[in-house]
Amino acid sequence: MIPQRFPAARSAAARLFRALACLAAVATLASCPHALPFDLAQQIRDDVGPIITILEPADRSAYSTVVRVTGTVVDRDAAGPAPSSGRIGECRYAVLGTQVSGSFTVDENGAFSFLFATRDSDGSQLVSGPATLELSAADWNGNVTTANVQLLPAATGDVPGFSVTPAHRQVTVTWDEVPGAERYDLFEFSYGQSREDIQSPYTWTGLEDGEVYSFQLTAVMPEGAGDHAVSSAVQSMPLSVRSFAPSIRQTDFRSITVEWWDNPNVSRYTVERSLSPQGPWEVRRQLSASSFTDTKLEHDTEYFYRVRPTAFPQIVSEHQGGVPGRFRSHQLIGNAEIAGFSIGVAVAGAYAFVTRSGVGPNLIVVCVADPASPYVVAEIPTPGSGRGIALVDSYAYVADFTGGFTVVDVSDPTNPEVAANVQTPGYPWGVAVSGSYAYVADGSAGLTVVCISDPENPAVVASVATPGTASGNVAVLDTYAYVADGQNGLAVVNIADPEAPILAASLQTVGSVRGVAVADSFAYLADNSAGLMVIDITNPENPALVTTVSTPGSARHVSVTDSYAYVADDEAGVTVVHIAAVSGPAVVGTTSTPGEARDVAVAGSYAFVADYNSGLTVLAIADPADAAVVSTATLPGHSFGVFVAGLHAYVALGSNGVAVLSVADPSAPVLLSTISTNHVAYDIAVAGAHAYVADGNAGLTILSVVSPEAPQVVSTLPTPGVAYGPIVVMGSYAYIGDDDRLTILCVADPVNPAVVSSVAQDTVRGVAVENSYAYLANGNSGLSVISIADPTNPLVVHTELTSGHARKVTVVNARAYISLNMEGLDVFCVADPTEPESVDTLPVQTSSVSAVVIGPYAYVAGHTQGLTAICIADPSAPRVINTVPTDGAAESLRVAGNYAYVAAGHDGLTVMKLSQRPEF
Repeated sequence: MIPQRFPAARSAAARLFRALACLAAVATLASCPHALPFDLAQQIRDDVGPIITILEPADRSAYSTVVRVTGTVVDRDAAGPAPSSGRIGECRYAVLGTQVSGSFTVDENGAFSFLFATRDSDGSQLVSGPATLELSAADWNGNVTTANVQLLPAATGDVPGFSVTPAHRQVTVTWDEVPGAERYDLFEFSYGQSREDIQSPYTWTGLEDGEVYSFQLTAVMPEGAGDHAVSSAVQSMPLSVRSFAPSIRQTDFRSITVEWWDNPNVSRYTVERSLSPQGPWEVRRQLSASSFTDTKLEHDTEYFYRVRPTAFPQIVSEHQGGVPGRFRSHQLIGNAEIAGFSIGVAVAGAYAFVTRSGVGPNLIVVCVADPASPYVVAEIPTPGSGRGIALVDSYAYVADFTGGFTVVDVSDPTNPEVAANVQTPGYPWGVAVSGSYAYVADGSAGLTVVCISDPENPAVVASVATPGTASGNVAVLDTYAYVADGQNGLAVVNIADPEAPILAASLQTVGSVRGVAVADSFAYLADNSAGLMVIDITNPENPALVTTVSTPGSARHVSVTDSYAYVADDEAGVTVVHIAAVSGPAVVGTTSTPGEARDVAVAGSYAFVADYNSGLTVLAIADPADAAVVSTATLPGHSFGVFVAGLHAYVALGSNGVAVLSVADPSAPVLLSTISTNHVAYDIAVAGAHAYVADGNAGLTILSVVSPEAPQVVSTLPTPGVAYGPIVVMGSYAYIGDDDRLTILCVADPVNPAVVSSVAQDTVRGVAVENSYAYLANGNSGLSVISIADPTNPLVVHTELTSGHARKVTVVNARAYISLNMEGLDVFCVADPTEPESVDTLPVQTSSVSAVVIGPYAYVAGHTQGLTAICIADPSAPRVINTVPTDGAAESLRVAGNYAYVAAGHDGLTVMKLSQRPEF
């Protein structure tokens, strides 16, 4: 049909006149001897507009570069719809508020279909933000109808519905059709890959689990049809549902500790809990660590946990269930529950005095005569809200926050009484007593001095401002007070004249200092997220940072006894640090507590913890160095690999080259030398007078180590791939994990090495050589066995899938032990290397990166979890004996004699003693 133009606008009078004329004409024609047909008469009196039905797009649809519009326009009369051809006049469309408009036609059945662009040919936006599409149509005699739908911008750029769903080693990409598109091209720009002319849904396979990829889709439009439609970039991370599946590391009294694989591409994890594998799931914590302790659980109840990367909420792991322990571990021996939030603790004789915040009694007295069965014997309100506490003789001095400074008579611990109270200039957080004075960390007022020569009549005698907010505790040594000064670190105040204190020095720290303890010539600072800081105060007016010891939690308070610092480590519990060698203090263990450790006091063989929402917790510390870490040598860079030969340890330090250390005394390793390599040293092996380095893009670098104090580079040879390692040297050949291949080099002449062969694989993570075979931990492809009887012509004789991502391999006594990401340790019998047989999967609850088998034990380096020992005397019933944390992320492991040497990431070389192996 030929569309007609809209009639000119008429006045109301003209419309009324026309309507009357039509009625008169109908009446006249109906009275004629030869009346007009009824339908024609109906047309003459038609004053109702057409029906417009918009089929596409639906209301509130997302629009792209081109929008397709379809539907129907049919005429109707006063009696209702009466579609027939020839009755529709002009039809138009417009996007209101823009210059996008035009006309469209309908066919004999009233159907229409047309396209319009939301971008100009130069790419500029014609339509942006929410918009209204309006269609209008007129019938033959000028009745006009309009209809509209709301359009919304596509959340994924110019391609509606673009989404990326991850799975194991793949992603599936889907999108909604872009009208008029000739084809669709997908680009992955993290690694510069592309796929052309694809259809939705499209599955991209062969990706690496745990890597972050960025995808963008282009809808290619015909020539002259305007700019191509391009989606927003969407990041995704392929993963197996087992990748972040948590494992139960420990079940303790009313608590469960779960841990999972720590992915360097994930900054925060979301831990969810349910009482059923089917849900519903509740978020328990978002955190950056790869372990979480859930507390205040019910006895005899199974709890299920799953983990997802916070930035990729669509990735959900498998779940793991556990039941909290009914009794405490041998270290955590007692707990007295206290309502509210326990903040401070002090111990005298058979009693512990706990301050709590909140409404109600603020000083709680707990009998700890039997540390395994502590119980509350008295409660007393104080004027404020308890924070720090100090005990001297028969008085407790309480930093009472809003209530000032409070003195409590505890001569009868079962019946304490408030003896006195005095307001201070600020809000007291902590208190220390020396002689006749109490020194109060007084918030914004700094350090306030209170005379307590008569404890029942205390008097404020002086106050001195500190650079920050004195929101921690105070320690006094000789004539100086050391104040935890919050985000301004440590403040040192000269109190030679207590009634005229002088700010002597301050030291800015990384975190926020909440706790301070002093011993000999050192101050120990609980510096929140930064851990434990050791400060040299030989000259109190010039304090100097000695070292920082990272702790698993957020360091809130510290207590020093003998050679150990006990850190109230908030959500992690209590962390013990050996400080005998101050230049190299080391964490020797962390014990979880039911709550969040805020303060700790040590008395005899016990540590008493103000456990925030879980009251008072008691730990047995008779042997604080039970963890077998004996030394840590801090090294420059990131320690990736370690090799021990004789009395020396050789450490691959990444971009910092190679370090050589004397380990003649494993408890005190000495750095002898470092040497740069040609690229990035990932792994190292030593044979005779030479060290062989897997040197990244440089390939193989060989060092002369005839003199460990002065190693020298003697040759470098590029390899076909990227020499990430590991590297194994046997006889005249070196075998290198060369990224996606195994490369074999002849090193008979270390000055002139030569590549003799290379075998393509998946992702070589581990290499072991035994007899005439090389065994490869081959990433997602599992275990590969290669015959190297002829090194110039290696042959793949078998490939076997493992339970997870294969990272390292060691072969001992016809057994191949494959370290997996989080699934444990796969064991294969390789008596016949061409037909390996699965024996078992050892239940190592850790992200395994390396394993060594010595006699009846397997030692597994577990990245962030440290070293795990497994008894394999009975291969059919392996059992985990113990896990000892390392200072840093365990990257590689070697065992020599009774010691394990661990390349501990950014924390250098950690040495552990293995001589005290338990009986089995």
